[in-house]
Amino acid sequence: MCGFLAIFTLFKHQKPLSLNGLVFLLGFAWMGWFSVQNLNTHVDEIYLNQSILVTGVIVDLPEASTDKTKFIFYANSPFKSRLRLSWYGKNRPALQT
Repeated sequence: MCGFLAIFTLFKHQKPLSLNGLVFLLGFAWMGWFSVQNLNTHVDEIYLNQSILVTGVIVDLPEASTDKTKFIFYANSPFKSRLRLSWYGKNRPALQT
């Protein structure tokens, strides 16, 4: 908050410098908010360290390379979430369309 007040008082005297500072502080605030949102996501304890059956829909075309295949998957149950899944190694299933 003090940063915004300092920029506001500088705005009258040095407009370009204060606009750059304002953009910097807004970017820093956005980064902080985005980080908090991502760090607050967690997996429930009942799903950790065990195999679970997840049903859903593949919503993006798979990207295959020499060592992995990856795609975006929307899970419907037992939880609703967007997952980025990847298969690694030589024993990957063949892709079918």
